[in-house]
Amino acid sequence: MLRRVVLIAALAVLVFPAAAWADSIDFSFQGGSIGLSGGAITGTSTLIGVCDPSQTCPNILGNLGTVSFTTGVWNNVNGFAPGGSLTIASNASFPTIGAATLFSGSFTGTTAWFQSGVNQWTLSGAISGNTLSALYNLLGIIDVNPANGALIALVINFDEQGGTISSGNINVSPVPEPGTLALFGTGLIGLAGALRRRLKA
Repeated sequence: MLRRVVLIAALAVLVFPAAAWADSIDFSFQGGSIGLSGGAITGTSTLIGVCDPSQTCPNILGNLGTVSFTTGVWNNVNGFAPGGSLTIASNASFPTIGAATLFSGSFTGTTAWFQSGVNQWTLSGAISGNTLSALYNLLGIIDVNPANGALIALVINFDEQGGTISSGNINVSPVPEPGTLALFGTGLIGLAGALRRRLKA
């Protein structure tokens, strides 16, 4: 019986981070340009869709704002050095929120850059930034710390010759706070101990 309790506690610890990752947001963009400047990639595009990927996407459609990003400098090994930024801004036509900064952050570690299809590239890495709380509320996503660190996957489809963006997608996934995970794990260990004492009695 004790083995079963410990196994259930271990599985819950593994499942909890996955649940915390579920509160991600997808941003779709289209058009604009991408180029190389001083060893870093820069790009601007039009925001055309925002959604909670756990629901039917997209939740919000239209000419919604802008997406702009710049990476750190290429490190000649496996990606771009820390630095650079990502900003997603809405315009006045964005439902309920209007003109605002939906997400803004800086790349905190080496950012990978790899080809993921024909004329398709993916920029992937850790970013420290803020997501507008009102956006989580609008999408019905709750219990997220909008100022937490995040992992992003920025997929860009573009013409390598002309430097024009045809389409793309950004997924921003909040990183669970270590304190929250530690507290949850401690609670499970305490629960397992209490059950063990009860079974012995």
